[in-house]
Amino acid sequence: MNLPANTEHFPPVLSLIQQAKLRALSTVNQQLLELYWQIGEYLSRKVAEQCRTTASRLAGYTRTQFARLFRTKLMAHEAVF
Repeated sequence: MNLPANTEHFPPVLSLIQQAKLRALSTVNQQLLELYWQIGEYLSRKVAEQCRTTASRLAGYTRTQFARLFRTKLMAHEAVF
């Protein structure tokens, strides 16, 4: 590397700049990773809430449907006797 006179201190400065860039990139990556975890937790909670709501609705629906079905079959069975 042919440097002009009095530039022997430049390479260490460039090294400091490069190290700072690497630390900055590392920090950005850490923050992005934390953001992705937060998004994942949020979506997981929303899915869980929807599953609980759906399961509750399904339970109510099946109770009414089975009760109605049971009454219909019971009436049909009583009609035979």
